[in-house]
Amino acid sequence: MMRVFVAADITDNVLINNIISAQSVIGGRNVKQENLHFTLQFLGEVDESSIPDIINKLQTIKFDGFDVTLHGIGTFGRPARLIWVGVTDHTPLQELSDSIGHTLEQKSNKKFTPHLTISRLKKNDKINITPYKDYTWGVQHMDRFKIKRSVLAPTGPVYTDMAEVTCN
Repeated sequence: MMRVFVAADITDNVLINNIISAQSVIGGRNVKQENLHFTLQFLGEVDESSIPDIINKLQTIKFDGFDVTLHGIGTFGRPARLIWVGVTDHTPLQELSDSIGHTLEQKSNKKFTPHLTISRLKKNDKINITPYKDYTWGVQHMDRFKIKRSVLAPTGPVYTDMAEVTCN
């Protein structure tokens, strides 16, 4: 079994630099630059033998590339467990996530909330997100998504790309 998810990576250099600069101010355990992504569908523990079928199904998805503007900041959990950056218009990400879920026949009771995790928190971490409440981080062009394997390690998750699907 392997832990698998579908994601769109953050690749825009201006956006990445803005996030890295803010991470030093915000606090918590920063998500590494190479791990910045939007999770489109979390598949969970998947039998390794089913991966080729998953990849084949996902490669049938047709979508047009689109831009996502990242704006604002917030936390999930009480007490806060992670810090996220939001988007101004979640519709294109929602539609892509729905298409992936439908193609894979995923049943989820969880509402899709597009967000980019930039930091994880421990119980007593002090954070300062106020300067970024109304901040526009930049724009990411989304023209592909990836099927990724996640291995949880003591130093944080390690992601491995297994396949990539590009837009029409």
